[in-house]
Amino acid sequence: MKEQFWDYAKKYTSNTRETKLRVNDENKEVIKALYQYFTNDPAFWDNKTVMNEPSLRKGIWLAGNTGSGKTLLLEIFSKYKLKHVPFEMISTREMNRRFNSKGHDGIAKYSYDSVRTNATSITSINHVAFDDLGNEESETVYFNNIISVMEHVLDERYRHFTKHQLITHVTTNMTLDQVGETYGNRIKSRVNEMFNIIYLGSKENSKDYRITTNSNN
Repeated sequence: MKEQFWDYAKKYTSNTRETKLRVNDENKEVIKALYQYFTNDPAFWDNKTVMNEPSLRKGIWLAGNTGSGKTLLLEIFSKYKLKHVPFEMISTREMNRRFNSKGHDGIAKYSYDSVRTNATSITSINHVAFDDLGNEESETVYFNNIISVMEHVLDERYRHFTKHQLITHVTTNMTLDQVGETYGNRIKSRVNEMFNIIYLGSKENSKDYRITTNSNN
């Protein structure tokens, strides 16, 4: 299965991206942890790459410097059919654009309407990865309604996480302190509960591990 996954990853980056990921000592353990998570491998519960208590019931918080390959990795896992719950990816900038265009209706399926239920069961659930948290404008306006879109969305998804085990993934360059400064301490305090915190290429001297497909390196 691992060989099949790597074959898929190589083909995916070759066919759809101008860049591909270079695997090295700094990121291979992170990739291993993500593979365990997305294959529902019980070994993930003991993975030391996760900075808080690992859990297959939480989402992935993938943090690190620009160029560390965060987006590309989650993109590959979102496309490859693994055992874990399927999810879509959307940028936080796109979330702001949708609110700016249609207000709360534009982001409903990612926030308060991300889980639908009837009297006895869940009828639909929208697991999502939000790409580049912190790169969006901090406030967005729809007519006279001004909100921090991602603060609102994460708050709503936390409610569904506690009630319905809704999964949320995030890629970000932000530190947890920056999360608190941008979205408030309530959101910061929920990161540990909602996410498996993993750092990828987060050292100050980390290189850009995306390489162009025509690179000779």
